Amino acid sequence: MKPFPNLVAVWGSSAAGKTATSLKLALSLLEENRSVLLLFPDDTTPTIPCLCGEKELTKTGSLGSLFIAPRITSTLLSYHLTLPKEIQHLAFLGFEKGEHRYRYPTPSTTQCSDILRLCSGLADILLVDIPTSFSKDMLSTMALLR
Repeated sequence: MKPFPNLVAVWGSSAAGKTATSLKLALSLLEENRSVLLLFPDDTTPTIPCLCGEKELTKTGSLGSLFIAPRITSTLLSYHLTLPKEIQHLAFLGFEKGEHRYRYPTPSTTQCSDILRLCSGLADILLVDIPTSFSKDMLSTMALLR
């Protein structure tokens, strides 16, 4: 597996502040004029609906929707990003409210690798907020291994 020098994985115990740390790190990087893509592969607690209301977003997308695509391209991935209205150079990719892993087919290692590679190419920094329990989450596992 090829490493991505701009990938930062945040992982820890449940309720330890992984998401808060990821957000604070993202805001700090934005202040340094870096573009940031926050990847939230946790399907048990979809993070994006908790972070901001729909009125605060220019568009919403779903990580899960990528899992049904036979081939993931940069255009397709960009289409599924969630973008905040007020903050430029920041994007989110995660599950939408009400989604879970059983709604979509299990992503292949190729799909997960493509998602990480393409996300890595869309921003200066790719922050991955790893769920505490990731044993059935190939995307989080691959992010940690990179």
